Amino acid sequence: MTRCLAGLRATADVEAERRTAAERRCLDEVLTILESKEMEGMRAEVEVAQELRRLPDEYHVLHHLQLEARHFLRCDGEPLQFAEVDHVVVGPTGIYLLKTRCWGGRLYVEHWGMEKDPKYAERKAMKVAVYARHGLQLVELTEDDFANLDEALPWKLLKFGIECD
Repeated sequence: MTRCLAGLRATADVEAERRTAAERRCLDEVLTILESKEMEGMRAEVEVAQELRRLPDEYHVLHHLQLEARHFLRCDGEPLQFAEVDHVVVGPTGIYLLKTRCWGGRLYVEHWGMEKDPKYAERKAMKVAVYARHGLQLVELTEDDFANLDEALPWKLLKFGIECD
């Protein structure tokens, strides 16, 4: 009797394996996509978009623009007619085209602007301490930095090994 039950169990296991094989292959494909470099890039773009929402109201942000030139242009010696821009920021200090790159760490950006207010200054000091305590990389932008962002930001990013063209 136990031999018969063991045989039924083995048959049931084989049947369960056969019936779920297609779903497991599909799940493996989904997991492969979720772990891909492309998905990492998409996650990075979403994170950048979320951070750009924190810009002051006078800045306007567009995401994922497809550009097409009327004629071929040359970029790094290669013919180019189409381009994709991940983010465009338009504001009082200029127009910025951003290309998101996913790299092996997180970089946090804080815009400070009301240090003359004692409560704000205290909150800022607490936040800076939290970043430091957890070993987080912080880029601090002031009002003066925003007035000259195209020069200030590349210098601040260079501190973290990020070069801007």
